Amino acid sequence: MYSMPPYPYLATDYGTQLSLFTHHMWIGGFLIVGAAAHAAIFMVRDYDPTTRYNDLLDRVLRHRDAIISHLNWVCIFLGSLLRVVPTKDRTNDVYNT
Repeated sequence: MYSMPPYPYLATDYGTQLSLFTHHMWIGGFLIVGAAAHAAIFMVRDYDPTTRYNDLLDRVLRHRDAIISHLNWVCIFLGSLLRVVPTKDRTNDVYNT
């Protein structure tokens, strides 16, 4: 089932839909940048590897190269699946009805 729009006019007013989408994307972007800035401040100011030995953050930081390379391979694999798996193009079905 499709999601119900919060106001009935949003179903047909595409300018308002685009404005709301853009507005919320900007808010999400600012929240992500703020979270990254706070994480960077924590890493510079408060993180001490000698007192935090072998906790979760220390293990992630020690294995960050392996984690990034595995995530890279996952992205390559998923991207290759999109090229291999055939999908039906339904644009002609709309015009032939």
